[in-house]
Amino acid sequence: ADAAAADATTHTISFQKDVQLSLYRHWSLVESLKHTPYSATALKLWTRKGEKRMLELLAELGLPLTECRQLFCGMDVNLRSELPTLLEGKQKKYGLDELVVPSFSRSHVFHARCSARDYAHAALALLEPAQPDLSHTQAFLNASDGLAGSNLMLRGIEHAKKQLEAVCSQTQTFLDMNQLISAGPFLYATVLQGSPLARYFGGGHVIGMLGRFALAAHVSVSKAKKARSLPLVLTTPDISDPDTWCLVCGVPPVADHSCRNFFGKAFEKAVDMTQARAEMMFFDSHVMRLNVNDRSKFFDALISLMS
Repeated sequence: ADAAAADATTHTISFQKDVQLSLYRHWSLVESLKHTPYSATALKLWTRKGEKRMLELLAELGLPLTECRQLFCGMDVNLRSELPTLLEGKQKKYGLDELVVPSFSRSHVFHARCSARDYAHAALALLEPAQPDLSHTQAFLNASDGLAGSNLMLRGIEHAKKQLEAVCSQTQTFLDMNQLISAGPFLYATVLQGSPLARYFGGGHVIGMLGRFALAAHVSVSKAKKARSLPLVLTTPDISDPDTWCLVCGVPPVADHSCRNFFGKAFEKAVDMTQARAEMMFFDSHVMRLNVNDRSKFFDALISLMS
């Protein structure tokens, strides 16, 4: 009872309007805008024109750039508290209609306030560390302990920031090098073996995040009419054994709002047709592990199935 009473005096949970920018309370506002897939896609922040538009938004909000480039916790207190209201007034003009929404957050007398979104980012980052030698069991225990608000939570937040930076950097590479290639019934992209970013894409969640952002970014700049109706298949080296295995992730078309993903069954059929060496080891069936020597025949079968 005493422990519960002490916890109640140090922790407060509130429900209020919040800004859906990834980890902005633990980052600078500029970095969070750049590395949140939603805002980065809406403003096309991988381009100079997009960055200029972001600066125009901040100026319209009356937020000095010096304040926006420092850690959020160091910003003027009044600017911090007014941020949701300020952004809500401009979100439609900049195509950010879903940027401000009601959300839960938790405050602690000794730490920065954390939103439910922050906890989700941190837990997922701890579940999918860029450490191939860390067991899944230990990663799960780290994520579980991190949710209690320990130092592991802070470690998870820092790793989540690195994941988001890697996702945005890899997406910019895809776009700059025109590496989203049409394979007929779907687009195809691959993270090259040896890429310094590949180690961040070893989990089902983060490879899915990369795929969704890359596809949305591609559609936002594509002049092709059918871009919105094409899905994406993304491959990346398996960090535990990149010479033998790769990860494959299927992402539905941007125009599909059904929240269903048909790639799980398509992958299973392609594996059965080719007898490719594959492992359906992830919670989501649209992510799988594939032997690199079987990649060509697997994709030939997948193209045939989806045509």
